[in-house]
Amino acid sequence: MGRIKGTKSVTKNGVDRIVCPDILKELLKEGWKLGRVSFSKEWCQNISKSQKDKNNSMFGKHHTEESNKKNSELHKGKIPWNKGIPASEELKRKNSESHKGIPCSEEVKRKLSESLTGRIRSEEVREKLGIPKGRKYIHKD
Repeated sequence: MGRIKGTKSVTKNGVDRIVCPDILKELLKEGWKLGRVSFSKEWCQNISKSQKDKNNSMFGKHHTEESNKKNSELHKGKIPWNKGIPASEELKRKNSESHKGIPCSEEVKRKLSESLTGRIRSEEVREKLGIPKGRKYIHKD
């Protein structure tokens, strides 16, 4: 669940508020601290429902080619926030679990087959796969 761009959350004595930058300086002087607001599950579900289907102002609409180009130009050269941050083991495990059991299309299988055909493997890998020495790995179609 995102917030309006530029807003910050502040907390004081267990009370959380989301404020705009103009009010933020005043509240910080009064003893409020920057914090992280946690929303109830029910509230998040209601907001999610309100943004789906016909309630969303972009429902059934598409960005024009011109606006897509403009957005593309705006984002070119920006470094992603997570660049260089390695994925945690938990995230890797979750991603792996979510992709298990999803069947590949025949086209994807064909492309993988073509890219791996004739691949030269190291001795270590050959031992693990049980490929005899002197024999090339031939992919069966």
